[in-house]
Amino acid sequence: AVNWSKEGIVNIILPTKNLRLGVTLSSPTWYILTDKWFESMRGKVANSADIYKETPVGSFSYRLTSPMRVGAGVAYTFGHIGLLSVDWEMSNYAGTRLRSPNEIKNVFDAENTYMRKEFLCSHILRAGVELNVLPNLSLRGGYNYYSPVSKQRGFIKDSHYYSAGLGLRVGLRTFLD
Repeated sequence: AVNWSKEGIVNIILPTKNLRLGVTLSSPTWYILTDKWFESMRGKVANSADIYKETPVGSFSYRLTSPMRVGAGVAYTFGHIGLLSVDWEMSNYAGTRLRSPNEIKNVFDAENTYMRKEFLCSHILRAGVELNVLPNLSLRGGYNYYSPVSKQRGFIKDSHYYSAGLGLRVGLRTFLD
């Protein structure tokens, strides 16, 4: 069965009671943005009054299209003992596009060419485990890997994150994490 969410298409398959397989497809997001700015300057010339000047407010509107995302995941539950899950996601940031709101040609050619050449297809890997050590107490651990999104210096390295936590169930519907 294919399900829709506000994030896109989500499909979860249950081949066995404990095994869950999932795929996601998230469409690009289309934004209409407006940048506004102004500048001011204050100065004092010797033996004279303060001088203050302001520019008029400037404004520029444009459209931004984010990249499409695809992902897949697998989770396995070990009865009431715990669970293990792994998710993968991919976004092609080179597909990000800027456009003028009234479709004027060539306005963002340089920026779009730069994004096409400098941005990468990025991958995210997430893994998590939860162990129910007592009926109301769970131990949790997680790992996240992010590949680079840009060829620019400073953005080339991979990122690794680790997490740990506790979960406490208080009653039927109350949890502390």
